[in-house]
Amino acid sequence: MAWLTTYSTQSTLNIGFAANKGNIMMYHLKELLKTAGWSVISSSDGTTYNASGDQISSSDSGAGGMDNNNAWFRIQDPGTVREYVFQRGTTSQAWKWMYSASDKFTGGTPNATTVPTATDEQGLAKAGTSAVTMLPTGAGFAHIAVQNAAHNGVYAWWLMVSQAGTTLPEQTLMCCDAMDASLSTGDNDPCVHYGSDDAPVDATVGSTSVASTTDSFRGWMRYNETDEEWSGLTAAYYYTATGVLYTPGFGLLNPHNDKFGLLPIPYFRHSSTGTTVGFKGLGKYIKWKPSELIRYPSVLSDVSDNYVVCYDVALPGVPSGFKFRF
Repeated sequence: MAWLTTYSTQSTLNIGFAANKGNIMMYHLKELLKTAGWSVISSSDGTTYNASGDQISSSDSGAGGMDNNNAWFRIQDPGTVREYVFQRGTTSQAWKWMYSASDKFTGGTPNATTVPTATDEQGLAKAGTSAVTMLPTGAGFAHIAVQNAAHNGVYAWWLMVSQAGTTLPEQTLMCCDAMDASLSTGDNDPCVHYGSDDAPVDATVGSTSVASTTDSFRGWMRYNETDEEWSGLTAAYYYTATGVLYTPGFGLLNPHNDKFGLLPIPYFRHSSTGTTVGFKGLGKYIKWKPSELIRYPSVLSDVSDNYVVCYDVALPGVPSGFKFRF
C-alpha cells in the first residue's frame, strides 16, 4: 500500500490556484484517482454528455472543461464497489458530491447537465444533495493524496484546501477513511466520509449533540441490513480516568523514538443522531493531531507515515522532507 501524490509530472500536494478557481482542485482530484486505478464511468463538460467515459480533459472552461456550470463526472473505485458523482454548480466553489456504497449510479436520466442516481445515494457536500459552497473564494493551495490499494475493501483518499491570510488557513476537507479491518468485521460499508468547507474541529466532530449537522463525519450503520441507517458519526476523544483530554490538545510524546503518538479516531453513532447506535469502527489512516501547539502547515511523523495537520486531525501520505505552502 502506498499514498499517491503525483500523476504524470504533476504533484498534487501544492496545487496553487487563483481566486474563484475551485475547478482546479477538483480536476486534479479526478486525475489522481484515475492514476490510482479509479475509472470515470460517465461524465459531461456541461454541454456534451459522455455515457461511457471521461469528457473532461482540462480544468478550464469551454469544451472538455471542468470549469463549466453543471459539469460532472461519475467515478468508480478500482474494486468496482464504491462510486461518487461530483458536479460543479453555478460557481467553481459550489459542488454537489454524492456517494453510492455499492448500488452504483445507474438510475435517472443523465444528460449534459443532469447526473445519474443510485438507490443508496447519499449527499456528502455539507451533508446535502445539491451544489453548495465547498471551496474558498480566495487564492490558496490544494493538497491531495490517494491510496493505491484497498484496506478492508476501501480505497482511502483526502483533499485539503488552504487559503492564505485567514485565521484558519485550512478551509476545506473532503475525505474517505477506511475502518481498521481488525475491528470492523461484519460491516458492509467499513468507511467514513467528511465533506465541508469548515475544517474538522474537535468540539464539532466529537460532539454527540451535533454529529448530525453538516460539519461531521458520516457513514452507514449496518449497511444493506433491514435496519440500515445513514447519518452523522461522533469522532471520539481519549480521556484518562481523571478526565484529562489526551488528544486532540495534549501531545503524547513517545520517549522511545521522540515522535508524537498519533492516535486513531474511534467512530460511533449516538442515539441523538439515529436509532442504529453503537461503535462504527476505528479509523485506519486519519488520526487526531497530538497537540494544540501544532498547526498547519506542520508535518508530523510516527513510525508508519508522515502527516500534515488539518486543524484537529492529521492526514497521512506526505513524502519525507516535503514542505507545504499556503
